[in-house]
Amino acid sequence: MWNKNKPIGLILSLILLLVMVLSCTPTKSQEESPTIITITGTQTNTTLVPEQENQPSTTQTPSTTPTSPSTTSPYISPVILLSPIHGAVDVPVNTTFKWSGVNNAANYEFVIAEELGRTDKFSLIDYIASASTNSHRPTITLKSNTQYWWRVRAVNSTGTKSTWTASSFTTVGNSVIPSTTPPTLPPTEVITIGEATVVQVIDGDTIEVSISGMIYRVRYIGIDTPETSEPFYLEATTKNAELVSGKTVRLEKDVSETDKYGRLLRYVYIGDLFVNAELVRSGYAKAVTYEPDTKFQSFFESLEQEAKLAFRGMWAKKYVGSKASNKYHFPNCSWALKINPENEIWFYSAADAQSHGYEPCGVCKPPIVD
Repeated sequence: MWNKNKPIGLILSLILLLVMVLSCTPTKSQEESPTIITITGTQTNTTLVPEQENQPSTTQTPSTTPTSPSTTSPYISPVILLSPIHGAVDVPVNTTFKWSGVNNAANYEFVIAEELGRTDKFSLIDYIASASTNSHRPTITLKSNTQYWWRVRAVNSTGTKSTWTASSFTTVGNSVIPSTTPPTLPPTEVITIGEATVVQVIDGDTIEVSISGMIYRVRYIGIDTPETSEPFYLEATTKNAELVSGKTVRLEKDVSETDKYGRLLRYVYIGDLFVNAELVRSGYAKAVTYEPDTKFQSFFESLEQEAKLAFRGMWAKKYVGSKASNKYHFPNCSWALKINPENEIWFYSAADAQSHGYEPCGVCKPPIVD
């Protein structure tokens, strides 16, 4: 039997179902905003955004490609080495090394070293801590038929440094043959203010040390000992060897990094012993002033005076001569007192003086034979 109320009930049910469906569909204003996750790295900032409807699936990952330097990033781009430009290899004025400039670099650190027959032993040829331009012309003569490597890094105004960029080459006659393989070199810093091992004593004021597999020649700051042809050379060299040979030493810089010969300029310590000072105090070295490295100069001068008054080392010798003459004197001779201290040469005996080409003074009349 037909119930006239059934159509009405069916219509009401359909309307109710429609209302329920509409109420469950979110409007644009009800949708949640995507969660933004920010990952901060050393060189880059990367944002990850969750996948959304109608967007391609592109989960972003932190980039490993360096971004351009910015004020919020410590990163500084490495340099690109350009081929060294050479005229004759043995004419240092014609030897120039160039590299690409870096926009935010305040200066550049430059190193060139000679390979000593082994791939793990090097000798420093030239080092510049803060080159102001993107090229450098060393004052050191390069040898023929020798393997060299050089490397450069940029430094910005806050002291942040780029990674080293390195290259190597071989000199053949007056030609330069670039290396086709990456150079072998220590991963550590080139110049280390710290511990080193003494591998050779050159003379009274110069040694060679090993730092991280590299060999460096070190010149003591503020003192000077006799050269090979001068009296007391062997004594000063022997004393230096007694103090430092084979030992671990601590190196301390003053102002200059190297001298014109490429040697590191350093104060040298073994524990609490100040080697530079001890050589002067014991009479094996003189105090000398080489600007701008004068931190301990007055101290060295006072030690030299102490050694003279106590007749230690070279100051204990019997006779004195001048580099500007060929006469030897008693120390209290009127002519001896006029000798410039920089020209003084002291002798153990009359035979020692004569072996160096000196004759007895006609005024104070020192003996020919002691």
